[in-house]
Amino acid sequence: MRHWLWLVLVGSFLFAAPARAQAPNADDAFRDARTRFDAGDFRGALPLFRQALDASGSPNARIYVARCLRDLGQLVEGYEEMSRTVRDARELAPKEERYAQTRDQAAAELAVLEGRVGKVLVALDPSLQGSTVELNGAPLGAERVGTPIAVLPGRVVVAAVRRDGTRIEQSKTVAPGALETLLLSGAATPAAAVPTPPPPGNARGDTGDEAGSFGAVRGAGIGVAALGVAGFVTFGVGTAMANDKLATLESACGGVRCTDPAYGSVVDEGKRAETLAGVGLGIGIAGVVAGAAMIAFGGGDGEATVAAGPGGATLRLRF
Repeated sequence: MRHWLWLVLVGSFLFAAPARAQAPNADDAFRDARTRFDAGDFRGALPLFRQALDASGSPNARIYVARCLRDLGQLVEGYEEMSRTVRDARELAPKEERYAQTRDQAAAELAVLEGRVGKVLVALDPSLQGSTVELNGAPLGAERVGTPIAVLPGRVVVAAVRRDGTRIEQSKTVAPGALETLLLSGAATPAAAVPTPPPPGNARGDTGDEAGSFGAVRGAGIGVAALGVAGFVTFGVGTAMANDKLATLESACGGVRCTDPAYGSVVDEGKRAETLAGVGLGIGIAGVVAGAAMIAFGGGDGEATVAAGPGGATLRLRF
């Protein structure tokens, strides 16, 4: 019995050993993937390039993952992988010169992809902080709010879901190469929640819209201040957009002035983002200052405060 058991164990080892020996390493997987890629078999090459990437973490494998995704029509995923290739190769190039070429090739191909995808920047006003955010029905991590996100050109829907289940949506059509901002605002208060002013006349003998309420001037001031708060949000959005374009140019051109015409659209979008930020800052300052003055001297019994700072502004009401 022992003799037969020993033969079974030895036989199992002999049959299993070739299988382990045939498992390809990162270099073998990469060579096999390159053969398939060069033959136009992108679908067959993709899992092998991913296997090589998992084993090595090399930007040289990641750039081919990005190329396969791009050539299979998965433009958003290809854009994300190509962006990461640029970042990884840029970090490694000072230590390993072989990655400098990968960095330059990935930056050039990323510039082409810029014109084939759209981008959205999702921004939330202060009243929606802490809400769950969705992009085209999929959860969007909090770390991606306020940063440009690649999307397929077409209609894009973003939603913010508050803790009480209230859902606020906005949609836009994004053109190839364009960057659109979707600002979700929860400033509007449901009609049922708006305090009802008391009828004319009260225990003190007051009449008019100042009795037990904010007063007409103060109410208008609240609207002006809210516009100022939105201006500060626009300033933040424009700044984030401009920083994204600057990061693209720095990645592609190594921190020096870009002269390649392929990046002209990136420069133009960066300038528009700077203009948007400047307009938003001007509206924000003017709206908050004017609104605060109207709230302070507009009469009425309620309390309202406007706080502004480098990071934006907030409007607080108390009845």
